[in-house]
Amino acid sequence: MTQLCLNNFAERQKYRPENYHFDFPQKPGEKNEDFSYELRKLKKTPLFQVEGEDIIYKTKKPILVKASLEDDLYIVENESLLIYGVGDTLEEALRDFSYHVIYFHKYYNNLKVSQLTGDGFRLKKIYETLFIEG
Repeated sequence: MTQLCLNNFAERQKYRPENYHFDFPQKPGEKNEDFSYELRKLKKTPLFQVEGEDIIYKTKKPILVKASLEDDLYIVENESLLIYGVGDTLEEALRDFSYHVIYFHKYYNNLKVSQLTGDGFRLKKIYETLFIEG
């Protein structure tokens, strides 16, 4: 999944305005053995797609995630979606996070507005427009 993030980053660089500057920890496509350390140094990292068991969902807008290492566990989180992924490695945490995003996407899209309360309205709206259809 780490390589998938790098590939997505390299693809999106083609569309980056020339006056935009972002200090990414490495050049896209280069192998970096300590990418997880570099990812943790960034405040937030964009995910342009999430991977399920048998399908890859591309997002309309990137999902900003924050990665951290606490008590020998990697944690990937998005406060807006109220989702966390946890794993022994960064890849496991990203995979766990992706499964949660896909689960809640399906969950909220199957709910009627009359079944929602509180933050459910906001989350349903986000999940309805999160992925590129097709």
